[in-house]
Amino acid sequence: MQNLLDSLKNLLQKDRRLVSEGELLKNKVVELAIKLDKDLIKFLFSDIGEIHYE
Repeated sequence: MQNLLDSLKNLLQKDRRLVSEGELLKNKVVELAIKLDKDLIKFLFSDIGEIHYE
């Protein structure tokens, strides 16, 4: 399970809106997810192959 979380974190860190000073802005991720932000959804679906399920 931790591997999946690490993969998701690494993926989210590629979105500049979600990172400040090298740290993932978890509150910003939640805010955009609640708003069903179309750019976040597109980003996640476009890179879904990078998340490895084990």
